Amino acid sequence: MSASRNASIKHALGLKQILNHEISDTQLASHKATIGVALLYTVREFDEKDIETVLDIISEAFTDEISRGMPTPTAEKIIEGVKRSGFKWFVCETKERGVAGFLSMIEGGLEHPAQIHLVAVKSEYRRKGIGKALIKRAIEHAKNLRINKIKVFVRPWNTSMRKVCAELNLIPEAYLRKEFLNENLILYVAFL
Repeated sequence: MSASRNASIKHALGLKQILNHEISDTQLASHKATIGVALLYTVREFDEKDIETVLDIISEAFTDEISRGMPTPTAEKIIEGVKRSGFKWFVCETKERGVAGFLSMIEGGLEHPAQIHLVAVKSEYRRKGIGKALIKRAIEHAKNLRINKIKVFVRPWNTSMRKVCAELNLIPEAYLRKEFLNENLILYVAFL
């Protein structure tokens, strides 16, 4: 473990024992296992080398939707979509294990809002801020394009995504009944 990472973990723990005394790696590992450590990651644009991991995340995150009729994305369709004008894909990459999540969006235009289509995170990385970081990046991208509105559709049962929307000041604009795969959706928007 690097000295700077060790120091940042010690700082994050905030324990008197750590502040006043040196702590062994064994004690530090025990504290890490107990309370967790901040995940280090970067959000960047999708690259074709990410395709296999993105397909794995899709098959894990959208198993139910695919079984009920959602078209299964293929590598060819994703790469074709990424190359089309007006579409953008981002991935969130962890320092230790590579791509942990992705987001796809339509960039929008002068009279059309940007729209986030898919957001998915590997199960072991959920509830660690990755989905939120991806949505923040999409909002930043839309702002840079001078788009004045962004929207995302969320299922009512997806409380994690609803919480992220609220934290990022996206507001519920509409409740759509039986809109996608015979499920209700909540349309969240942010004015940029």
